[in-house]
Amino acid sequence: MMRKWQKLLILLSFCGLILSIVSSWGSASPLTIEQERYYALKVGEKISGYSMYKVVERKDYQGELVWVCKETTLLEFVIAEQVQTMNYETTTYLNLDLIPRYYQLIFSQNAVKYEIVTTFSENKAHITSKTEEKITTQDIPTFSDTYLVDGNVFAHYVYLFKSLKLVPGEQKSVSLLIPQVRSVLPTTLKVRKSKEKVTLVEKEYECLVAVITGDDFPEMIFWIDPEGELIRLSLPSQNFTMELSNETVISQVTAVGIFAFLENKFTPSNITFTYFGNVTRMRAEIEVKVSNEEVALEFLTYNGQTFAGSVKNNLIQGIVETKLTHYKGENSPSFPFKAKPEFMKYLQPERKIESNDPDIIALAK
Repeated sequence: MMRKWQKLLILLSFCGLILSIVSSWGSASPLTIEQERYYALKVGEKISGYSMYKVVERKDYQGELVWVCKETTLLEFVIAEQVQTMNYETTTYLNLDLIPRYYQLIFSQNAVKYEIVTTFSENKAHITSKTEEKITTQDIPTFSDTYLVDGNVFAHYVYLFKSLKLVPGEQKSVSLLIPQVRSVLPTTLKVRKSKEKVTLVEKEYECLVAVITGDDFPEMIFWIDPEGELIRLSLPSQNFTMELSNETVISQVTAVGIFAFLENKFTPSNITFTYFGNVTRMRAEIEVKVSNEEVALEFLTYNGQTFAGSVKNNLIQGIVETKLTHYKGENSPSFPFKAKPEFMKYLQPERKIESNDPDIIALAK
């Protein structure tokens, strides 16, 4: 009888230990499977894009438990009277402390596309960039507390703040890895002593306010709720904010003129134009250092602009020439237009080109 009781006590103690471990892990867990959030990206008061993340699963990766997260950021701008869509599709593996273990970015902007894959080992980030023309690799030293916040993948700030567990009034140094720039940027994070109330999506949040600054990092202000969830982000230098929203934000996106986004980023010119739209040709010698975003040489030459020079470590040096050409209708198709079958796929209605809408058809007629 005594042996049975001893076995029962051992079994109960063992089960209690398991339950204790499981419950403590669950209560401390910063993420949950199927967790999903949407954010509105605003230039001024206009929604120019959205960002979202979803925790897909938890799995073993190279002998370590990781969260698998999927992120999407979409931004729309009007450049030279054409809508340019910037789309970021990413996959991020984070360990249970939300330190990065694997990262893949697929970026597309109309015809331009590239991929970045980042893996981690022995205090190094191994970054591989792939374009149609070439593949480049680079190793970047990291630290045990290096966090991943790649450019325009705003969900990464969610993981950052859930990991840091901030308290009012504190200040700390944070190392931020930005694979698109291929560097780790040292920054200073300061938490304001007083909290602020923020109302979004018909709900009020009492938030900590944190400010991140750095020599090569623009000032960013964050509002974080008690659970570490990111509620709002502000980038004052670019008149840009990100705010917690819901899935309906996808249908609210409207392309914003690139000049509205860059309103506070222009360099004063020694030449005055009465109206820049009257400028048909311009040649400029430039030397520009770009931060927080990878610059590829092929991005600098497109219809209406040519670039001759070099891009090394995001330092652009060379000659930019722009030329405005007015189309006068040469070689235009006859009307009514009859498309070849292989071109029909380009003439179908799609989002923001609702050519099958009865009101649009009536107006066109």
